[in-house]
Amino acid sequence: KANTVRIESTDNDTAVGPVLDIRRNNADGTATDGDRLGVVQFTGLDDTGSSETYCRIIADAQDTHSTQADGNLRFNALKTGVETEFMRFSGNSGVVFNENSDDIDFRIEGDNDGSLFNTDASDDSVGIGSVPDTNTAKLQVTDDGSKSYTILMESTDPDANAGPTFGMWRNSGSPAAGDDIGTIYFAGENDAGSRQNFAQIDAEMDDVASGGEDASINFRIQKASNLRKVFRLRYSEVVVNEDSDDINFRVESNSNSSMFNVDAGLNLVSVGAMPTSGGA
Repeated sequence: KANTVRIESTDNDTAVGPVLDIRRNNADGTATDGDRLGVVQFTGLDDTGSSETYCRIIADAQDTHSTQADGNLRFNALKTGVETEFMRFSGNSGVVFNENSDDIDFRIEGDNDGSLFNTDASDDSVGIGSVPDTNTAKLQVTDDGSKSYTILMESTDPDANAGPTFGMWRNSGSPAAGDDIGTIYFAGENDAGSRQNFAQIDAEMDDVASGGEDASINFRIQKASNLRKVFRLRYSEVVVNEDSDDINFRVESNSNSSMFNVDAGLNLVSVGAMPTSGGA
């Protein structure tokens, strides 16, 4: 037969049907939080011929108060021989995947992307567009260049308020001067195939006293495999080449590409032309 059991309704109006009702009708007429309302089991044989329950759907009365009743529906399956909860629908905690913190990953496919959304349970990380790399980031977003943006933040606010906004907050219980409060890394691969941070922008707190807060923001780039601070915006000054490297500074005008120059190697300043060795 195509079906072992069929439940059929011939009702031709808009009433719901057929209905399968699994009901726990306590003999004493009372109900208790946590009462098991019913279980659907899926049982088969293992490779020794013994009976094994491979999956279960379990329903509980989570809260039996008449005006605030909550239910709980759990989906369990065997994982390496142990019954494990994979997902639950809970009246007081919502939809929960991997409630018991097992090593169970979660994946959502798109129409053309088999890894549109992923969680890696053992690494405690989330990946969008790929399985997240191990020990790399809490959230990893990967694209193949087919979209105009990897991440797009949009605001539909029609007034003069700022938006969209992107916030970085170091929420420390013991803030101190010199603490870094955010870093943006610009990474690529070198010719050895290793990931390398080629540039970064970082901010730090210089003074954390309430009412007297000061801060700095730094721009760093790789120079001969060393990350060097080339530009710094500080509460008291703007600094170019704070690490004292051989990095020149040049300002162009409309028609003069050497309108203002600082030659770091020569320790010279010139206006209108590049400085020369031995010059004033």
